Amino acid sequence: MAINNVTGPTNLNIQTIDTDGDGAVDQGQIQKESGSVSSFDSFNLKTSEGLAQFKQACLDMGVAVPEFVGASSSYVNSLSAENQSTLNSFGTSLTNPSAPASSELQSRWAEFVGKQAVSGGIDVNALVQHVLRDAYLENTQDLYFHASKVKYYNELKKSIRTELTKAREELAKYAGKEATESVSYSKTAFSTDYTGASASGQPEILTNPDGDVATKEGLETYIENLEEKLNSVGDDAQLANVDLQNMLQKQQQTMQMMSNISKMLHDTAMAVIRKIG
Repeated sequence: MAINNVTGPTNLNIQTIDTDGDGAVDQGQIQKESGSVSSFDSFNLKTSEGLAQFKQACLDMGVAVPEFVGASSSYVNSLSAENQSTLNSFGTSLTNPSAPASSELQSRWAEFVGKQAVSGGIDVNALVQHVLRDAYLENTQDLYFHASKVKYYNELKKSIRTELTKAREELAKYAGKEATESVSYSKTAFSTDYTGASASGQPEILTNPDGDVATKEGLETYIENLEEKLNSVGDDAQLANVDLQNMLQKQQQTMQMMSNISKMLHDTAMAVIRKIG
């Protein structure tokens, strides 16, 4: 089962899913969180009604889903596995910001279209739509990763702050006591390495018991270490935000290029077909 994530506000988890692994997206899911309340909607993208409802639901929440995102056409699905693999490679190539429509890509595209035209009937629009769809989803998947990373570090900062508050409240009980005063407090170790979203699409904050504090001085040291870790995580969060902004800019550039790329792919394909004819 293949899952593609469509980026949106941080309280949303939007996915398009290939449930049967045939290369065609056939299910859309939207999970929305508001406080402690979570709602979940599923859409059948194999039907025009389900696809329209999914796109409208995304638009209602401020997430634009291009018209070319949806299940692959019957024509594309009728292609051989080898031809479908070749077709999918064009979408990956289009995400290259330095040369999204290079002469090498146009040459490969012309060769591919020529082979399809020679073999029989060809649906140029279906081929172009499929390539644009793959390019968009691959770019969006990268964007989702960075958005999830930002959310992870924000949640991690929140968890560390909560532990800091708890430790400081415990330390306040020993105000005026000697540094060697006996204390009983369990420390928590926080993992600061982002390894990706959990199965639910939400950031997973990993913590482990880190032994006990035996003295007031030890508790003070633990609090200082937490403050240093919080500062370090804050730096990581800023870098993640910069990466996210760069990816947002990249996606905007990709969307701006789509119309030009669509015309290029279509014109190249038609020129090849006319030449064969």
